[in-house]
Amino acid sequence: MPGLAGTVSLRDVGLPDGISTRPLVGADVPTAFGLFRRAQLHDLGELEIDLEDVASIFRKPSFDVGSHSVGLWHDDGLVGQCLMIRPGRAEATVDPSWRGRGLGAWLVGWSEGAASRAGADRLEQAIEDGNAGARHLLVRAGYRTSHTSWLLRIELEEEPGEPAPPPGIEIRDFVPRQDDRIVHRLIDEAFSSFSPSEPFEDWAADTIHRTDFTADRLAVAVDGDQIVGAAVSIPYAGEGWIEQLAVRASHRHRGIGRALLRHAFRATWERGERMAGLATNSKTGALGLYQDVGMRVRRSYTHWAKTLAAAPAGSEAC
Repeated sequence: MPGLAGTVSLRDVGLPDGISTRPLVGADVPTAFGLFRRAQLHDLGELEIDLEDVASIFRKPSFDVGSHSVGLWHDDGLVGQCLMIRPGRAEATVDPSWRGRGLGAWLVGWSEGAASRAGADRLEQAIEDGNAGARHLLVRAGYRTSHTSWLLRIELEEEPGEPAPPPGIEIRDFVPRQDDRIVHRLIDEAFSSFSPSEPFEDWAADTIHRTDFTADRLAVAVDGDQIVGAAVSIPYAGEGWIEQLAVRASHRHRGIGRALLRHAFRATWERGERMAGLATNSKTGALGLYQDVGMRVRRSYTHWAKTLAAAPAGSEAC
């Protein structure tokens, strides 16, 4: 790939004077969200994350704050952070007023060390396609493009029609405790060809255990007494966000996914929200489906990945 010659290691990059480091803890969630907010409003002009999204990361049993997070502090203010969402996936953020001083490079180096210590042999970071500075940093550090993600949205200008599932299929609301693990297993299996398996407790922290989740935000498609599809939505201000859409392999290409989408659009309208959104990526092959039902791409991200060297025996977190 062009630009890989002369790549640099960021493991030993230093920090400017006056910057201290420590892991983030649960009490830091509002502060961490505040940093995300400043960065996204500066870079994107809008928010793509809310406070509950950040809180759900810290609720995951697999998320160890001591080894999976770091904050960069200046005069008790958080100016940079990195969260290891999973061992092979990092999310680094630097306050816009602190960019260009080496904080981003330090966080990339920290994330590689943290991922290696967690046993990952590969690290991935997603960069919005307009962020040339972050892209240049990752290319210099030896990252290669992996795949593309798209954020899509549909404006609901009129009440959506009733969904039309294929014969023999019904769509109903999720029943807590009865459907929890069945839905998780279906989604995990459906995503298994392009995404690592996720423990039930981690999935639940992101979805059904959110403090703002209600059962009407998760619809299931059933064939008799078997759940064969699911659409999970989570709330954002004014938007119905479809977090996950999955159909059992044995029931694909019959219009079940399209029916679940239309059900989610109608539920969004009935809650008084006038737009619906979701994210997909080039691994799923689902972009065409979403465009066919009227959704439009509004932003794209490139996922950059790097093969990691094993962490030295006895190494510790920063």
